[in-house]
Formats: sequence, C-alpha cells, structure tokens
Amino acid sequence: MVDKVDRIEAPPPYRVNEAREARDQQGQGRQPSQEEEKAEYKRETTSEWGKFHRQEITIQPTKVARQSIDRCYFCAALIRSGNPIVIVNIAWTNGRITEGAHILLSRIDDYFRLRHLRPGQEVPEEIWGETDPVEIGIPKALGGSGAIRMPGSSPEIAPPPMPMEKTPWGLIAAVLFAAAIIAIILFQL
Repeated sequence: MVDKVDRIEAPPPYRVNEAREARDQQGQGRQPSQEEEKAEYKRETTSEWGKFHRQEITIQPTKVARQSIDRCYFCAALIRSGNPIVIVNIAWTNGRITEGAHILLSRIDDYFRLRHLRPGQEVPEEIWGETDPVEIGIPKALGGSGAIRMPGSSPEIAPPPMPMEKTPWGLIAAVLFAAAIIAIILFQL
C-alpha cells in the first residue's frame, strides 16, 4: 500500500550545554554593528509607540436648518459605500466658515454634475438644500498626540478665493524653446 507517509521531521531534541560551551558558542556568532543596533532600536520604538501617535477621524453627523447656511464652496465629490457625498466649505449666515464638511446627496446625478466643478466654486443651492434640515457630517479627530489642525477648528476663515485660470507653462516653455532654436539658426547664417 503506502510505503512512506510524508511527515514533517521532528526537530532534534533540546540539548543543554554546559556553561563554558554556551559561552564559547556565543563568542563565535558575529556581533551587530552600531548602525544595525540603532536601526533595530528605532524599528522597535516606532512599532511600540506608533499606536499613541496615530489619530482616528470620525465624522459627526448633524442636522442643520437650511436658513443658517449662506453658501457652500466645493472641495471634492466622492462615492462612499454607494452613497454620493460632496465635501464642501460651509459659509454660515453668522460669518463663520466650516471646512471639510460632508453633505450626503440625495441623487447620484448631482454627484456627476459636481464632479466637474473646481475647488472653490460655489455649489448650487438646489443640490445641497433639497431637504429643510440639511444633514451634514463634520470630521473630528480622536486621539493622536500634538496639535493637529482639523477642518472647522478655526472660528473665522475668509471664504476661499475663486480659482484663477492656470497658466499654460508647457506652452510658454515650448514657445521659448522654439524661439531659442530660431535665434541660434539665424546667428549661424
């Protein structure tokens, strides 16, 4: 039938060396350099203490009256778990600004409309203000060490400026390069 069954070979039995043999064997091994020791120490300390320096961000849901929001400035549009969300900077009627607020959109079509906006452009009220209590989420940091600035932590911030048109640096560089080549050719004649 079966001649041999594949088995994992047992490790050799444990052997206790005499004190002199153990000391001699330790001396035979190579000793790590100072750089290796420092790298090992740094790796150990970062893995042990990293959990205290990490921060977790939670989103606190809030319902706000539609009349208290003056304007919303676009930051990003995304889909999380199949739900369309727009991230905006909210300008309140009392003059305060809340940065990075999440607004849950009721229609996926609004997400596709907002995807093409540039950061800083105003979001139309018919998109964010469909329901009277507007449901927003405000990111909050939990844990972590040190002073980490979170969106919405500063009481008053000026509304974001309208984005300026981008300068076509590639086109300018190509024109300058072509002008330099033409100048070289003309001076050689």
